[in-house]
Amino acid sequence: MPNAAAPSGPRGQRGARGPRRGGPSRGGISKRSGPRGIKTDKDGDLDMDAPVRQTPYSRGGSAPSSRGDARGGRLTRGSGSGGIRGGTTRSHARGSGLVEITVLGWQESQGNRDSVIDFLERKTNVRIKKSRTQGDALIISVPFLQVAEIVKWDGCRYAGSTLSINAQNVPKITSKGDEDVIMAANPRPSEKSDTIKVLEQVLAQRYNSATKMLDLSRLGEDATLRQNGFFDFASTTSKMFPALMLVADRKFDSAAEKRDAVVSVTLGYNNLKDIKVVSCLAATFSDLKNLSLEGNMIPSWASLDSWRHKFRKLEQLVLSGNPIVTEDGYKEEAMRRYPMLQMLDNVVLDRPVIKIGAAQAIPSGIMPTATHTSSYGSTKTQLPLGVKPGFNLDDSGVGMQFLSSFFTMYDNNRDELLATFYDEASRFSVSANTMAPRTHQVGVSIPPKPWEPYYQTSRNMMRTYAASLITKLFIGTQKIRDAWQSLPRSKHDVSDSKLWVFDIWPVQGLPDVNNPSNLEGVGGLIATVHGEYEEVAEGGKVPLKRSFDRTFTLAPGRGAMNLRVVNDMMVVRAWGGSDAWTPEPQIFAAPVNEEEAMRQAKIVELRRRTGLNAAYAELCMIETGWNWDGAYAAFERAKADNLLPPEAFI
Repeated sequence: MPNAAAPSGPRGQRGARGPRRGGPSRGGISKRSGPRGIKTDKDGDLDMDAPVRQTPYSRGGSAPSSRGDARGGRLTRGSGSGGIRGGTTRSHARGSGLVEITVLGWQESQGNRDSVIDFLERKTNVRIKKSRTQGDALIISVPFLQVAEIVKWDGCRYAGSTLSINAQNVPKITSKGDEDVIMAANPRPSEKSDTIKVLEQVLAQRYNSATKMLDLSRLGEDATLRQNGFFDFASTTSKMFPALMLVADRKFDSAAEKRDAVVSVTLGYNNLKDIKVVSCLAATFSDLKNLSLEGNMIPSWASLDSWRHKFRKLEQLVLSGNPIVTEDGYKEEAMRRYPMLQMLDNVVLDRPVIKIGAAQAIPSGIMPTATHTSSYGSTKTQLPLGVKPGFNLDDSGVGMQFLSSFFTMYDNNRDELLATFYDEASRFSVSANTMAPRTHQVGVSIPPKPWEPYYQTSRNMMRTYAASLITKLFIGTQKIRDAWQSLPRSKHDVSDSKLWVFDIWPVQGLPDVNNPSNLEGVGGLIATVHGEYEEVAEGGKVPLKRSFDRTFTLAPGRGAMNLRVVNDMMVVRAWGGSDAWTPEPQIFAAPVNEEEAMRQAKIVELRRRTGLNAAYAELCMIETGWNWDGAYAAFERAKADNLLPPEAFI
């Protein structure tokens, strides 16, 4: 599949897509598409013709050669326009403006405005750019091409209520957006319904209901797509896959039905250098368990960044045959990106056991019988290094002296604090992180709008426009004083060291206020603080706790302590406790029985060579007395006699 960027929006009228093959040019500058049979993307550097090679999914009777044997699957059901309305006029929206969507019913829920926005962003993977309330309605703004992702959640349940979601100013928005995608992929002057029927036919041929796998490998060699001209022009080649995913998505009535029908997808041997043109796979089949990109030309993990936070339930990933497999830390990065990954390139991954409170068993399917603990790493985060205490590289003690007085003064006398450590060049900003997870506070009632006191000053760059980024950076003592006065009164518990963690290290090149002609600057410190505070409650209410992160840049100054704050950045988030920085005890690996280790090695090798899943590989070894040669011979006999069911394979 070509390495062209996925379409970012409607491309104009059909007549603007360039001259058709065999027809005269319409004038202007056009790009040579190359001789017939050599297909390029709009950069002219990729073809979709690849020599035929066997994919890992063709092993052991689970071959997609039975593409036509897809009876009973949603992807094989009838054809037609599937709800795309008639008419050929493109939507006037170009995807660059924002569309307002009205959300009703949220005020009857147990949540608030911020939690509704967080809920919709999690469910749709769409970043909500703006939001406001108007009476009982929550008005959110998103780019035109992402409206459909929000609107389709109309009628969903949220916190005990039903949300009503609609885009009143964009009638039939989902139909218009779908039409644009289909029209962009339409290679010949045929009806939309004809294009849809062709794509439905391709899906039916490539879907195997027995294994719940959609085989999208070697699309450039697909006879149906070639006969219908999808690869005649570079301008339509890159748009075929988004249209294919759209047609596939509309075959299902619910996300649960789609999740059950398609468990595995292979995109092998499509000449992909990155996944831009196929990135929409993550939106269509977000709950995949098995994914293969074997035999492409993907050079690095950066080429897969479009899927960095996608496929969170992925259990098996195949990238063999790509240059990426030679990268340092290849396996570790795969495990970091996909937390549920169990197999990489048909090899079982040995993850450390996670312990939260009581010990947990290793998830089934990773290792059938062995359970052992990694000799290094964090049991909290699964990262290579465990949680360590704070570090202090400040030999002079200036940093800790500053911090020991700062928070007491911030709670009791902010004006004095400003006069002591800040000047007209000091900078302050605060950001409310409304998406951080919240830890339950016993006896505390979360207010309906918990972040309202911070809206006026918050410089959260995910929710703030460029103009506000300037006005919400407070420079000089007077502007900082005004910002602090708008924030809730606070109380920091400085008596309990377990609630705090400090990191302090030296830095060079800071502005020298005592000698402005010093272009090299002076040395100073950066101090980061993680902790918590209580917002002082009115009327005897239980105070609300907040967690915070604060970073200070400190340099020599003119004040009483000869110290000035160059920059003060504060992030406020829901209270999460202090467990995140509590140092972990060192864990040593339990001794592994040598005989058991040998057995596990045999299971792993048998799985690698045969494609069997863990349970069947172990069963095969047990029945042959753990004899490697005997187990492999037994597998070959069972495979030849068609005795292995589809579920025996990965």
